[in-house]
Amino acid sequence: MDTSKTHERTINLGKQLVAALERDHSSKPVTHWMAHYIAELMIKAEDAKGDEQEATQRKCVEAILMLWKHRAALPRGVRPFEAFEDVIKTLERLNPDNKNSWMARFRGGTLESCDTETKKILHVIESLDKSARSVLSTMLDEAVSSCVDEETQAYLQNANSESEGKDLELIVRLYERTQPASAEELAQARRKSIQDQLDHLDRFLSGAKIVRKLLASKLKNV
Repeated sequence: MDTSKTHERTINLGKQLVAALERDHSSKPVTHWMAHYIAELMIKAEDAKGDEQEATQRKCVEAILMLWKHRAALPRGVRPFEAFEDVIKTLERLNPDNKNSWMARFRGGTLESCDTETKKILHVIESLDKSARSVLSTMLDEAVSSCVDEETQAYLQNANSESEGKDLELIVRLYERTQPASAEELAQARRKSIQDQLDHLDRFLSGAKIVRKLLASKLKNV
């Protein structure tokens, strides 16, 4: 990528960070000091001429990227992508590889040694899980869409490969899956998604009825 373009995007990122920090009146003095320091560097970078221009811009970019690297430690209310934090936490809880998830606790068994009734129940569980995950995926897209505003889009546009972290990589993937190529594609995808979720919910309700019938029969024998 063209260095001048990269520097321009990073300086735009710095301007956005400084603007966000200046809106906050409850953060620690060091945070405000950092905002003013970067603001001064950006002014010097824009005014620099000749031989000192490159060095001044590089110093400014390095300071911005350092602040961006520690964005998660910024005060509540001004953290970039703060709206995504609960989305990411929810995804972590739903992750099958999470040792605290119910799926991880029961993983490892096979159906070979199960009797017919047990196999039937386990197949219902798998069906419910598949349907639930599909519905959750759609709800996740809705949650992501509600997290994206003009400020978030600006952060995504200004952040570059030098400043990315795992959280940003995930946010970009979540954001991109909610961005269709056109309004017509959006409408078509929306209709298909709603119909697919209705189908999954019907299957979920069907499986839930089977589970309810099983529990009701057991209750009679208690």
